[in-house]
Amino acid sequence: MLALRDERSSNLSALCHRSVIRRDKIGDKTRGGAIGWSDDDSDMSHVVCEPCLGCRYTDCVAVCPVDCFRESDRRLVILPDGPGGCIDCELCVPECPVNAILRDIDVPTGWEVWIEINAREAPTLPVVLQSSGPLPGAPPRPSES
Repeated sequence: MLALRDERSSNLSALCHRSVIRRDKIGDKTRGGAIGWSDDDSDMSHVVCEPCLGCRYTDCVAVCPVDCFRESDRRLVILPDGPGGCIDCELCVPECPVNAILRDIDVPTGWEVWIEINAREAPTLPVVLQSSGPLPGAPPRPSES
């Protein structure tokens, strides 16, 4: 567990410039003493979409520097903002073997409901702190096909 936290700390340090960009994007708004998130709760950065349903690969969790992933029984979701919320680092995007993680503005037509699902469910679900195997019956990773 310590090695995982050290890896996350290293990832977070490497992302300092992105944090500055994020703060510039939303201004220096603070709420609850946290800098880097806005008073506008609609500011979702990344979402987990339909391809995660029934898979729940957790490769993305291992690289997330802020523990924004939450786990339901059939999929992952991303906490959009606030303490522990997504900081737009994009480290998770290439780690997802089923390409389920997208920026909210890149969600394709027909999948917009996943923006709402992430925003609604993430605050109520437990934080995922480490990678685990996929769900039974999950399709093989593209590299295993």
